[in-house]
Amino acid sequence: MRLGELLEMTLPPMGFELVGWEMAPGGRLVRVFIDKPDAPGRGHGLSVDDCARVSNHLTHLFTVEN
Repeated sequence: MRLGELLEMTLPPMGFELVGWEMAPGGRLVRVFIDKPDAPGRGHGLSVDDCARVSNHLTHLFTVEN
């Protein structure tokens, strides 16, 4: 499975929208750009906790998916 497909399948169930992603030459760094759709009672925008949650989840996912 390609990285873009993996991200598109993983992020929406977590409540985030994939805006884009890029991989550094050599593949040792991946930048993922996300957004969180507005939801009643949840406020607007992303928090640092949201970013940490996604980062931790993707770190584990990338380890499993190699």
